[in-house]
Amino acid sequence: MIPEPPMPPVSVDAPSEPLGTLAVGWWRARYQLQIAQATAGGYRALVRRLIGFGRWTTVTVDTILLVIAELILGIILAILAFGIVFLHGNYLNGGVGAGAAMNRAGTDLTNWLSSPVGLGLSALITQAGIFLILQLRVIGPGLLSWSEIGFGPALRSRPLRAFALGLGLGLAVFVVGDVLLLGMQAIGLPVQGQQQELKSVHHASALSFLFFAATAAITAPIAEETFFRAYAMRALAVRYGFPVGAIVSSILFGLLHLTGGVGLVALPLMVIGAMLAWAYARTGNLITNITAHALNNLIGVVLLLYSS
Repeated sequence: MIPEPPMPPVSVDAPSEPLGTLAVGWWRARYQLQIAQATAGGYRALVRRLIGFGRWTTVTVDTILLVIAELILGIILAILAFGIVFLHGNYLNGGVGAGAAMNRAGTDLTNWLSSPVGLGLSALITQAGIFLILQLRVIGPGLLSWSEIGFGPALRSRPLRAFALGLGLGLAVFVVGDVLLLGMQAIGLPVQGQQQELKSVHHASALSFLFFAATAAITAPIAEETFFRAYAMRALAVRYGFPVGAIVSSILFGLLHLTGGVGLVALPLMVIGAMLAWAYARTGNLITNITAHALNNLIGVVLLLYSS
């Protein structure tokens, strides 16, 4: 059997990067090396997958798949919760009809899903969907490893400095986001949707609040920074350059939050996403991004708790 001839090398010609986005050049060099190694080894399927890596259509599809995964996992959670609520609620006692019992159970389920615990579990569902899509669409096909996506040697590169930068960036991100929200509110735009969605936090027990806060200020930053910066922005920047990568990934970041009922708050989130994109392109270290994102969310959660 005569072996197939090797595939010709493939390259990506991207524009030069703006000052301060040093990691993009390293990512592009790593991508070129992956293609060269896969080509030399005759891994045609992998070469084809690598050629498609970073296309804005591919990243958009991955985000849509993330929303679909979130919906499917959310439906499973709702069904399980409804079964538990119905079986333990004694809704059929006292001669109540099945329809009325189902309605009462549905109301109680809705109230539970709006509680801090329900909101926290819903957030964990979204975060699980993020890692599921990354595994199925990026890690499993061999486009990136978990180490390359940000959980490897980069985390050990001056971690205290990365953490300190993250604290400063987190304060800047919060101030910028708050100024934008105040400006939108001043011109009459509705920006209170998220506060209404999270109003149950005001009456939460200590344990419920801590669970909700952990999902908002710890697990959410880890998952979202991994998907939107370490994957989406990086992949787009490798192919099109940093400006396109930052803009497209930030738009997708804001749009995903529409599923959480944020409404027009998605617009400031896009600006925040662009700031976080620059930080990751500058440092290549997820510690900075996760710290900044976590601090921003934590301040928001604490202010929400004590707001009127």
